Amino acid sequence: IKNVRLSQAYLTIKKDLKSILSNPIGRPFLDTLSKVRDGLKDFMIEPTIFSQFNFDYHGAIDGYNRKELDKIFSESFQMEGANLIHLDTSSKPLQKLNLPSFKLEEGIPEHYLTYTQALDQKLKEFDDITVCININKSEDHMAEFAINFPDHYYVGNGTYHTLVDFVKGLKMVGKRVVMILSSHEFKHVAPLIQEQILGYDNTLIILRDSGLNEDGSAVKQGVYDISYASLFTRDIYMGQDINESVGILDCLLNQESFPLSILRIPNAIEPMDDGFELKWINQFNVHPDNKAILVSFGPSYHQLVNKISVNKLNIGLININSFVKLDYFSFDEVRCPIYVYDIEDYNHTLFNLLSHRYRHLNIYNLTIRGVDLSHKPRDIKQLNGLNIDHVLNTIIQK
Repeated sequence: IKNVRLSQAYLTIKKDLKSILSNPIGRPFLDTLSKVRDGLKDFMIEPTIFSQFNFDYHGAIDGYNRKELDKIFSESFQMEGANLIHLDTSSKPLQKLNLPSFKLEEGIPEHYLTYTQALDQKLKEFDDITVCININKSEDHMAEFAINFPDHYYVGNGTYHTLVDFVKGLKMVGKRVVMILSSHEFKHVAPLIQEQILGYDNTLIILRDSGLNEDGSAVKQGVYDISYASLFTRDIYMGQDINESVGILDCLLNQESFPLSILRIPNAIEPMDDGFELKWINQFNVHPDNKAILVSFGPSYHQLVNKISVNKLNIGLININSFVKLDYFSFDEVRCPIYVYDIEDYNHTLFNLLSHRYRHLNIYNLTIRGVDLSHKPRDIKQLNGLNIDHVLNTIIQK
């Protein structure tokens, strides 16, 4: 019925009859035909509320059928009176899309991993280590290592003393140990480590959830650990991304002997690059004529590189991935101001190290020291002028 009412023949006959019978003699006959038409329409098509308001209703038209749409809109120019066209767009057919391959369980591309997953894959390559881990949630497990070396995998029960005592026992019999816990827990563990484990080499402590906490919990912010760790070691590492973090882990564990070290990792998902090559000091755009040099620590390096590059800023960038590796780069020849951008450490340890060593230089501190940490990272940076745009504008305007 819908197609008949919208056909060219029907509309032409309707128009011609109305034209022929629009006179005093034909008017009664036209009125009779109109009543017959309306009666048939009401009988064969369920009346709508629109007909009660003298709208001529057409529909429902398939809103995804291009042929029907072209037809109804072309015919609409010949319609007379008040007409209502109803397009049905409620059931769009599914289309086959060419999407990248995704992990169904996690909804992320296959080459993307969490830092925990990436380090887990690397750890399973070493059969001479023992992993001692404190678990807060199931995702914290080093699952692949545990499957491959169940006798070298120990899970703590949440008691820090027990965990550290167990690690000390392993160290006393010469084991190479990787100890894993959350960054915000380190303030409880640091005194125990200093008392019981400090004298032993070949001990790596991995601090997960390092950096500003996405939940905005001031208590659980992962920005206090560096100040505690720096009391007894400068071997504190944090990669600019997931690839550098895995590279640092690989470098340390491949050494015959290494001092007690800290590796900080954030809670993030990033792409893995098998061709990554580890560099201890990453430099970008550093030259003698720099207006300023920006020293960063942690995973803000790539964003800074992009901003400096796109805006063609005369700012050099140096990313430090280890406090102990500061010796790899000398600032003695630097003549421009140095800005330390560090949102990983509440007590600005990196700034303290640089300003103490290079007292003759103008070194400025752009860190989270003294700010209110009871917000989400984005808000903390926005409220305190610590997002990358703010930082670069501060340097340019000085």
